[in-house]
Amino acid sequence: MKNLFKSQTSYGLLDLLLANPGKFFYLNELTKTLSKDPANLLRELAKLQKEGLVLFKNENDKKYYGLDEKSPIIPELKALFSKLQTSDFDRKFRTEWMLGEDIPNICPFFSKIWLDCFVKEFAKVGGKAYKKIAAIFRDYRLWFYYDEQDANEVGEHLVNKMEADPKFMDLINENIVRTSDE
Repeated sequence: MKNLFKSQTSYGLLDLLLANPGKFFYLNELTKTLSKDPANLLRELAKLQKEGLVLFKNENDKKYYGLDEKSPIIPELKALFSKLQTSDFDRKFRTEWMLGEDIPNICPFFSKIWLDCFVKEFAKVGGKAYKKIAAIFRDYRLWFYYDEQDANEVGEHLVNKMEADPKFMDLINENIVRTSDE
């Protein structure tokens, strides 16, 4: 048990598995999700399996790894990781911001309307809304930013919709006008 938290890899594995009870991961999924070397992951998975925390199952000649929820220490680990995550403010609130636009000579009060719409109303017209945006207003100049991951998800959603239906953007523009009028 003393060896559980000697490596970032075992900590990352436990964090992921505790957050996804009942889910089994293929090694490549774990490699991509945790950005770790597969050999290192296998070594740590073997240690966690030896401790009775990780199970594996074979499906279609592939090994899948998941949490052994019958282990008596799982409730304590869940409580510990929950406390650690609650106190991990940096990870919880860190955002990679991407500049959406730099607009000179603009009224901040007018901007509030369309900035709110990106977060609150865009799902009605585009099918998926931005979760977070940030705006800085100084000397009648506005810079607004998207959460980079969020912007990529919304962008991918819109591109997929446009590929499936080339008239999709016309519909969005009509919906934007109608929602704005409302």
